[in-house]
Amino acid sequence: MGTFDDPTTLRRAFDLALTDELRQSEMTYLFGSALRHRAARSVLYQWEKDNWEKLRARVPTPERWILVGAAGEMCTAGERDDAKAFLVQATHDLEGTKRELEEGLEEAQLCVALREHGAAEVSRYLRKK
Repeated sequence: MGTFDDPTTLRRAFDLALTDELRQSEMTYLFGSALRHRAARSVLYQWEKDNWEKLRARVPTPERWILVGAAGEMCTAGERDDAKAFLVQATHDLEGTKRELEEGLEEAQLCVALREHGAAEVSRYLRKK
């Protein structure tokens, strides 16, 4: 369900995470599949921000890492900075998220650096083809 291409359908699928129709243990599959689907990542992150308080209350401590999983998928400086600003504040008192968030933000930084380092060269190469 996390791989729908239509953002409206995708948000409706995410809305199930806030109901009893989707078990808490199944959220990891929904969110995990969305994070692996490029088109769904930004929709998931925005949905999380829009529904943060409800989502935070619903996710049990052992699975709270899914609340910050999107941070590691950010690959532009703007996305990374937004995730850092929002998630650091939103999780400052939330047990079970600190390390996962730190690792995710480090992954995002590495992606940003790689993209910035190789973007010009890859663009030149592709223009020649």
